[in-house]
Amino acid sequence: MVATQDNARLNLARLNWDGDHKRSAVHYALLLAIYSFYGYQVCPFLEQLTPLALLAPVAAMLVIQWALRSAFKPHFASFSLSFRVKALFWSDFALFLLGGLSLAFFNLFVHGFPFESGGKILTLFMSVGFYISLDLALEREYRLGQELGAEGKAFPISSRYLSVQKKFAIFSSANVAILAGICILLVYKDLEWIVTTKPDLQMALLVIMAEVAFVVGVISAYIMRVIRLYSRNMDAILKAETQGLRDVANGDLSAQVPVVTNDEFGHMAHLTNAMIGQLKTSRDELLQTQDVTMMSMISLAAKRDNETGMHIRRTQTYVAMLAKALREENAAYHGVISDEDIDLLYKSAPLHDIGKVGVPDAILKKPGKLDDEEFAIMKTHAQIGADALEEAETALGGCSFLSMAKEIAATHHEKWDGSGYPNGLKGADIPLSGRLMAVADVYDALRSPRVYKPGFSHQKAMAIILEGKGAHFDPDLVEAFVSIEPMVEKLSEEMADQPGDLADEGEANGSCASKSQNSQGQAA
Repeated sequence: MVATQDNARLNLARLNWDGDHKRSAVHYALLLAIYSFYGYQVCPFLEQLTPLALLAPVAAMLVIQWALRSAFKPHFASFSLSFRVKALFWSDFALFLLGGLSLAFFNLFVHGFPFESGGKILTLFMSVGFYISLDLALEREYRLGQELGAEGKAFPISSRYLSVQKKFAIFSSANVAILAGICILLVYKDLEWIVTTKPDLQMALLVIMAEVAFVVGVISAYIMRVIRLYSRNMDAILKAETQGLRDVANGDLSAQVPVVTNDEFGHMAHLTNAMIGQLKTSRDELLQTQDVTMMSMISLAAKRDNETGMHIRRTQTYVAMLAKALREENAAYHGVISDEDIDLLYKSAPLHDIGKVGVPDAILKKPGKLDDEEFAIMKTHAQIGADALEEAETALGGCSFLSMAKEIAATHHEKWDGSGYPNGLKGADIPLSGRLMAVADVYDALRSPRVYKPGFSHQKAMAIILEGKGAHFDPDLVEAFVSIEPMVEKLSEEMADQPGDLADEGEANGSCASKSQNSQGQAA
């Protein structure tokens, strides 16, 4: 798994490097094409050169510049994350500045052109180089964000950063300065040309308009390119922020928002992650409190009842196993039972008999079978438990685990044919949690020893469960229970009560087995 992740990161880094390599080559080729037109239009000295003499030095300089960039580029990986993109921008811009100065001095010493001509070349290299450097830096920023997201790392943030507002202000000011500077150079050259050569004014106007349109078009294209890249980067950041918040809203507190910039958006992502962490801590504390509360209530009930702790562990495990089997075996439940539901069932099931705390000890602890009057009192435990859990749920303002426990306590003695208690619910009117608990509870009561009978064998208990299909139990649940029969039998043997333990007497008197076994003189 680790090797796969490492390979993925290496592949991503390789793709990023290859993409940057090709991207810079395209930009350099475009600069050569722009220079071939720009030089003739803004500088009368360059206009005197042949195309080969004009372009050969520039091409050679750009090849050297590109080679230097390619040689230095791998070393940027050793820079800190906070400086890497900035270093890439300033190094690219410095190379264009160096290239412009080199060409200016080349023309000065080789062709004898004045500093005016060199200044125009330097202006071109600085202007176009500014946009190319921004383009490559923004692309690298985007790729760095992808790498950080893939590695689960965060961009280092600090209280000192360049705000988005200031970035836009600087970019806008640079655009105005570049556009104004180049247009002034064009106008100056064209006025000088008109005064010197006195061309046809109409033709001169068309030439000047074409020159201005070309310059404005090239600069506008670069401006739009930079804006598009910046917008894409912001869109990726905002989408990640939105997705993280959406995951949290759906209950996934393991979600994290990638922190990929040191600006308002980076701080927003950082604070979002801090908020998610606090929510997760609060949720974990709440779940821990929930579990402690549950165990306290279970312990209270167990101290007054004859049922063993193993009965509680077995039945809650049976319920979870049965719910999983039902989801897998029955298509009608594929999208109905979630992992969270199963976990809640597992935690709530031990409270199914919490109402027995309200049953008199003389009945609850009677060492034998209950008579009809006593059994009538015993049956009240279902409603007593439901009422107690409802009061607790109301006091908490609503609570999912108490709601599930209340549902189980109230309905685990209801029967599919409507002959159960306390409300005589029938069929699907019985909540699924109660139907699941009914199967698990009766099976365990049948398998558990009583003071007046030994525990039934697994085969005999399963035969009684099958006999109750469609009468006591939901037929779908019986089929699902049969599908996990080997696991149920193994679990019942591994978690069997120790000799001398007593099982739940009241459940035995109320199970379907009490009727099915009366003719044999036995009670389940």
